[in-house]
Amino acid sequence: VTGIHGEVDRYQRFLVNGKFDVMMNYAAQQWAADAVFPILGQIPYKKVFVPCGFSALYIPGYGGYFERMPAVFQQYDHLVFPADNYRDTNFARQHGIQNWSLIPNGAR
Repeated sequence: VTGIHGEVDRYQRFLVNGKFDVMMNYAAQQWAADAVFPILGQIPYKKVFVPCGFSALYIPGYGGYFERMPAVFQQYDHLVFPADNYRDTNFARQHGIQNWSLIPNGAR
């Protein structure tokens, strides 16, 4: 929301040009994932995202961020949610996202 500073283009080139099997982004609302979102379509290898809850989902300043999130989700090969009934999982359901799995976080 406040922007990313530093060598973002260098990081993006590293990812686009990398000869990797898979990239995993762990947590939304942090630089390593947010810097990837604009280049997801250029990454030729598998992409997995674990959003980790969407702590800012209801903060008005993040409105635009989350308006773009359904399109972001669709560019990943797979999503992983650690809870069956939480903000990020319910968000995916509400937007018809189907490329996800539940891997519970912690003990039951």
